[in-house]
Amino acid sequence: MPMMVTIHGRDFSARPVIGPWADGLSTYAERELQLIRVERRHDALDRNPVSIVSTASVEELGRHLEPGGDVDARRFRMLVEVAGARPHEEDEWLDRDVRIGEAVVRVNALDARCVITTQDPDTGLRDIPTLHIIKSYRGIRDGHHLDFGVYADVVEPGVLRVGDAIEVSSGG
Repeated sequence: MPMMVTIHGRDFSARPVIGPWADGLSTYAERELQLIRVERRHDALDRNPVSIVSTASVEELGRHLEPGGDVDARRFRMLVEVAGARPHEEDEWLDRDVRIGEAVVRVNALDARCVITTQDPDTGLRDIPTLHIIKSYRGIRDGHHLDFGVYADVVEPGVLRVGDAIEVSSGG
């Protein structure tokens, strides 16, 4: 049965998630929880099915840490992490097709990052000021977007495997 929920001052339509997950979470939290799935809003961010970041971009971010260090790429929740590119080379792929394994995607937007990237992917605790670091060396797009990685839509579905080669089309 659909229900309305308010999250950060915005109203959403939602539905209960059927299955054993709420019971497991309730046991863990030591209180009764209801697990719901918010219906996708047409004006929502993160609507693209593919997200891409290069390993070199994540390493570049680490070089800007004080005093420098490793950054776990999982904090960016990307579908595809690309090895062998230059730092932020993926930004240059806007409006281009990229073959990844058997699939072809069309890069169509820069990925404006949010505060979740400041949290350790294992603990959920804030540990790195990623947004401040991105702003310090990459700047701000349109007065408020802190870009890191890109979004893409699927042009030709196909299987992707760890280690698959990528091929970027020559132009848009």
